[in-house]
Amino acid sequence: MKKAFAIFVSILMGIALFAQGSIDGTWIFSETENKAFDESGGNGKLNYINTMTFKFSGDGYTMKVSTSVQMDLNGEGKDGTPVNAVFNIKVSGSNGGKFSRDGNRLTLTPAKGSKPQVDVDADVQGVPGGSLMKSMISGPIKKEFNEELKRVQNFRIVSLSQTELTLEDILTEKEIKKGEKPETMVLTRQ
Repeated sequence: MKKAFAIFVSILMGIALFAQGSIDGTWIFSETENKAFDESGGNGKLNYINTMTFKFSGDGYTMKVSTSVQMDLNGEGKDGTPVNAVFNIKVSGSNGGKFSRDGNRLTLTPAKGSKPQVDVDADVQGVPGGSLMKSMISGPIKKEFNEELKRVQNFRIVSLSQTELTLEDILTEKEIKKGEKPETMVLTRQ
């Protein structure tokens, strides 16, 4: 009887560990930054919100990114007149593919030939030629987001529970030589 009970307990523990170790589901990472700055030539405020949503199912994933930046700049023009410029930039993007998990290593590989969906909305106020500046900002941002969403991403799973997933970037040799440091993000299961 004790042996049967021990086997039963072992099976239940295995099921619990397996369930805890699954990343299937929807995970959200969100960060916000609000800061003021004062530099020669002007001062202002920067508000930044970034949200990433990962949905893992089977061996597939989808990733959605939403970033919003508002920058309010105050300064003085060349002729001494006060200048107030406001930049509002919103970017959203999504892509998907396959993921693999080998121990604590998680690799996200975008689907071959997939083209990420990226939208950029920029509004520039208080600057002469604001509409021209808007197009100058939108193009490079869209290109950078497209490249990032098409890139294979490697993470180290730092911790995983039913409600929280902590991932750390695995840097390439090139990134390490540049002196970059791995970033960590804590995602919450939805």
